[in-house]
Amino acid sequence: MVGSLAPGGAERVAVELAMGLAARGWDAEILVAGAGRREASPYEAALREEASRRGVALRQVDFPSIRQRSAWARLRRLLVDGGFELVHAHNRPQDWQLVALCRLLGVPAIYTVHRSHELTARQRALYAACARLTPVVVCVSRTVARHVETMEKVPLRKIRVIHNGIDLARFQRPSADERARVRRELGWAPDDFVWICVARLAEPKGHRFLVEAMARLRPSRSRLALAGDGALAGAIAADVARLDLGDRVQLLGSRSDVAALLGAADGYACASLTEGHPLSLLEAMAMELPVIAPRLSAVSEIASAGSLVLFGPEHGAVAPTHDPAELARAMSDVENDRDGHRRAAHGARERVGATFSLDAMLDAHERLYRETIDAASSRSFLSRIADRRFW
Repeated sequence: MVGSLAPGGAERVAVELAMGLAARGWDAEILVAGAGRREASPYEAALREEASRRGVALRQVDFPSIRQRSAWARLRRLLVDGGFELVHAHNRPQDWQLVALCRLLGVPAIYTVHRSHELTARQRALYAACARLTPVVVCVSRTVARHVETMEKVPLRKIRVIHNGIDLARFQRPSADERARVRRELGWAPDDFVWICVARLAEPKGHRFLVEAMARLRPSRSRLALAGDGALAGAIAADVARLDLGDRVQLLGSRSDVAALLGAADGYACASLTEGHPLSLLEAMAMELPVIAPRLSAVSEIASAGSLVLFGPEHGAVAPTHDPAELARAMSDVENDRDGHRRAAHGARERVGATFSLDAMLDAHERLYRETIDAASSRSFLSRIADRRFW
């Protein structure tokens, strides 16, 4: 279950899980439980088409709020009619709402926490209660696991860390001709150093710090391409215009050709204020791109020696801000020694394949699903016996 199919780590992980498990013989479906319908972006359309092609049914239900009785009825009817043995939620606040409903229906439900969320006291109490209704809470990193244990009071015995994984087959270095073709189409000159960032245009992703850093790199042949869409698009475009960077910063919008964009770029720039287990960095590492990223604890978990250039102070799980001058220095260091940093990034693909592969993620979830379904079946069987003896 996801709240939408908009570009985002949680949504991508859920869809990859459904498609990967379907290929292994599971009857997996994707439920989009969000508010209303809107026109699908090219990214969403491509995702829907791929899911259909790989035999994964995709259902949509209008679920704007827990307070809407008709929304509860629609979701309850879908779950009952579907005959599901397990429900796995990936978005907030749909996760606790779905867990509560599934508990009433007797359907096992688990949820994944994809990043450290700032929570009010009421929300912390809500998730502490939610954890009592589910057998397992999945966390995508040790950083997120520490957060849910301390802030959401989830018992350590219920926490399962399963790292996000990527399909290395989809992220292969392109040929020189293919790379040149993509760069021509995007207007990138052969001697431009192109930084790319693939993320939804939202405050936690820190795009505005990257734009400010670009203004500090003049004179320079560097360019910045931002692939993604979101609520901050207008503000970022205004920053680009204010800083007179229109010829060096591109807003590419929502894209479905991420691998091609990464293959055509020269470096990956991340300025996130918080991350759970960033898929975008794993993808850039798989493409053997030099990567600059902030010293967030979740980023440090995936950093291999020499493959990531970390900037700024240690922040833990969340950074309040970033200094654009620090970003500019990190970007300049990579640009000035691009061959050295390219060599350092060369081994990153091997680390990603060994630790953060799609198969490793699927294996871990498959084991978890079997354990959860078997445990629920055993409890149901014992309950039926107890009921019969009592009667």
